[in-house]
Amino acid sequence: FVMFYACALDPENCGLRFATMLADVFVSGLYPPLTRMSAVSYLASFLSRARFLSPCFIVSLLKRLVDWCLEYCNILGGDINPKAHRVFYSGCQAIMYVLCFRMRSIMDIPRLKSQLLLMPLETVLKHDLNPLKVCLPSVVSEFLQQSKAARLFTVSETFVFNDLLESELSRAFGGLERLDMFFPFDPCLLKKSDRFANATLP
Repeated sequence: FVMFYACALDPENCGLRFATMLADVFVSGLYPPLTRMSAVSYLASFLSRARFLSPCFIVSLLKRLVDWCLEYCNILGGDINPKAHRVFYSGCQAIMYVLCFRMRSIMDIPRLKSQLLLMPLETVLKHDLNPLKVCLPSVVSEFLQQSKAARLFTVSETFVFNDLLESELSRAFGGLERLDMFFPFDPCLLKKSDRFANATLP
C-alpha cells in the first residue's frame, strides 16, 4: 500500500513505470513462475484500483497480457492442467479481474472499445486450456456477467453465463485462497492505522 500511495503522488512517472515493470516481469521467461504470477497479480490489482491511471494506458497493458496468453496457447497449448500452466491461468485471471472493474469505462470510449473488441480474448478463453474452469469462480462469474451486458463477445452463447461453482480445477489453481492473496491492492481493514491513512486520502 505504501507503493500504491507513492504511485498516486506521481502517477505519470512512478505509476506508469511501476505497472509497466510488473507487465515486463510477467511476460518475461527469465523469472521463476511464482515471481511472474505475483507480478501479474500485483498488476491486476493495481490497474483495477488505481483511479489515477488512464483507460488508454490500461487497455495497452491488457493487450500485452492478452497477446502473451494467445502466444502461450499457440506455442504450448495442451489440456487443462492448473499446475503445469499456472502462469497462463494467472494471466487470464488478471485480465478478467481488471475488466471486472474497468470494462465500463473502457467501453464508454469508442476508440478503446474498438481496441478491446479486437483483442483475441475470446480465442484465449475458449482454448482447450479452458481458463474459465480453472480461475477463481468469483472472478469468472463477475467477468462473464459484465461481458454479457457489454456484449464483449460476438458469440456469447459459447460461454456459460450462470454462476460457476468452485471445482477441483479451481481449487488446484488456488481457489481456496482469499481474493486478497491474489490481488494485494484490494481494500483491507487497517484497524490500527486506519485513522492515519484516511487523513491523507480524499
